[in-house]
Amino acid sequence: MQKFGKFFSLLIIFLSISLLLYILYRSQITYEGLNNTYYNKYYFIFSFFLLFGIINFKLNPKVSNKSSAILVAIFLALYSFELLLYYTNTNSALKVKKHKKKIELMKIKDPDYDTRTRLEVYLDEKKKNPNVAVLPVPLTLASQNKKELLPFSGHSKIKTVFCNELGFYVIYKSDRYGFRNPDKEWDKKEIEYLLVGDSLGHGMCVNEKDTISGWLRENLTDKDDKGVLNLSLWGNGPMIMYSTLREYLPLNKVKNILWLHSQGNDFTDITFEQKSEIINNYFNDKSFSQNLPERQNEINKFVISQIENRQIEGQEPDTYVKKFGFEDLKQIIKLTYTRKETLDKNFFNDRKQPLLENIEIYKKIITKTNQLSNDNGSNFYFINLPDYWARSNPEQANLLWKEKVIATNEIREYLKKNNIAFIDIYETVFKNHKDVLSLFPFRGFGHYNDKGYRLTSQSIFEEIKIFEKEN
Repeated sequence: MQKFGKFFSLLIIFLSISLLLYILYRSQITYEGLNNTYYNKYYFIFSFFLLFGIINFKLNPKVSNKSSAILVAIFLALYSFELLLYYTNTNSALKVKKHKKKIELMKIKDPDYDTRTRLEVYLDEKKKNPNVAVLPVPLTLASQNKKELLPFSGHSKIKTVFCNELGFYVIYKSDRYGFRNPDKEWDKKEIEYLLVGDSLGHGMCVNEKDTISGWLRENLTDKDDKGVLNLSLWGNGPMIMYSTLREYLPLNKVKNILWLHSQGNDFTDITFEQKSEIINNYFNDKSFSQNLPERQNEINKFVISQIENRQIEGQEPDTYVKKFGFEDLKQIIKLTYTRKETLDKNFFNDRKQPLLENIEIYKKIITKTNQLSNDNGSNFYFINLPDYWARSNPEQANLLWKEKVIATNEIREYLKKNNIAFIDIYETVFKNHKDVLSLFPFRGFGHYNDKGYRLTSQSIFEEIKIFEKEN
């Protein structure tokens, strides 16, 4: 026991140096120095433990043993807390309980509200027809750093269970590449509008005719020769959106690319997207490709395996009982949930990180996308889509939201400087609307309802016509 303190001190020194190397790798190689400020807190932790290890090693054995025992006790407490957080965040029973409370409130607003979970809907649909699927979430897969295949779409030509925010479940048939489009759109001579975005672009949770792409498609003057393609998928961030364009834009002649920026989460999504080696390859290597259009059969098999072996992603509590695996163990070892509730949320929390630092990455993405559009002979439109919080009650907007507004304004200036068209749906639809809450599900938190999508679609259509007349 006399040597315990010395041995523990050497172990702490070794782990501290390993932590430093990992921090340097993540901050300087993976993120290319763009998120340095975010890692300052981890440099502090490294310094603390290294200093502790050195000092503790030089103390007399009795004092060294006691201080080592105290630190071991702290570690045990931390990992006990981490296991508790892991359980509460992944336990299906707890999610179901939370979901039932939400449903009780919805039933008061709408007695006909479909109370089933996504899993229940999927299983019910599967009884009718085995050819049914749900969607993967590319952002979730990216954060797990999938290396063999990272799809940006779902299963092709299959009934796809989507979501419920308005009292009914949206179920649609996917196209040949797993996106939400009538399949015949891919055969049109020219694509008038190609949309890329996240859940708002995807049309969550309205019928096809009420989505942005559906409305634009319905209002085309020449529907026989011109089409509208939607490459949006829920959960997408800017890096995935750019990567999606790299894969699928060359398949068609496209007149207008509509970049649907979700002000509520696009800036922060970049942090998770950067964890993916595949996504970084798109960003850093102009010639990189997964050749996804030619690998749709692989994507289909991948989606089915996700459903069968992992979980149904999306709205709570729509999950299968998740098997504990290596990714889960890795998360626990890294104290992922504890860090989210402490370091990344409160302690040492500079609210400008990583959000405002991600602006510089976002600018690079915009530049690359604009160049991609030019190379393809397409017009590029950056469209800002506001979310619920500040638009419904701006005086109660939290600090993070205000920073998102600041970030969007900086992007606006960047677009203006580079002569890239900018359409602000907040200015054209939400700002002066007499009853802005009427544009959201049950006048509460969520994506747009059919009215909100319709006004947004009309505004996009009209603003593009103005741009075309002026240029």
